[in-house]
Amino acid sequence: AGSNEPLCKWSSLVICEDGAAGSTPFALTRGESAARGTAISEVWSAEVAPSRGALSVTFRRGSDFVASNKALRAKLQMSVRPSFSDDATAQIAVPLETEVPYGWFRPFHGERQRGVEVIIGRTRFVIDDVRRSMRRVFHNLNVVVSVTRVGTRTLLMLEDHDGSSWSRQSVNAPAAAGD
Repeated sequence: AGSNEPLCKWSSLVICEDGAAGSTPFALTRGESAARGTAISEVWSAEVAPSRGALSVTFRRGSDFVASNKALRAKLQMSVRPSFSDDATAQIAVPLETEVPYGWFRPFHGERQRGVEVIIGRTRFVIDDVRRSMRRVFHNLNVVVSVTRVGTRTLLMLEDHDGSSWSRQSVNAPAAAGD
């Protein structure tokens, strides 16, 4: 017998105005469980496009924001938690050698920032805006986290650190307890 439980909850509002033009990714949740927290089950993007005095709105599965775990030597677990999440346990697992789309629960909320918390093993750090390119070396984990634009996509990547010494943007991050 099938369940009447929907696959996902509704998204937050899609703002239909010229200022919202472009692609906006929404993280949709499956539901809540006291034991597991909120499970992010799908990411959909709303495409808002002004055209001859009208607006068109289309929806597509996926996102132009993608996280990738390429730390093959370090073999660390990686997760991404979108900023402005109501649930501190809502995070998107990024398995080794996998690209995972991500989005935000309320992407039109407030300043429309695109921040994330990146969790690598037990180390956590915040990227205030993934629309800006950056590179950060974690010497204690022997990995590099970078954000770059590749075509229309924004790629947040975890890679093994090759040991190069250009460490102006490097950090020895203390491990923070947390799951």
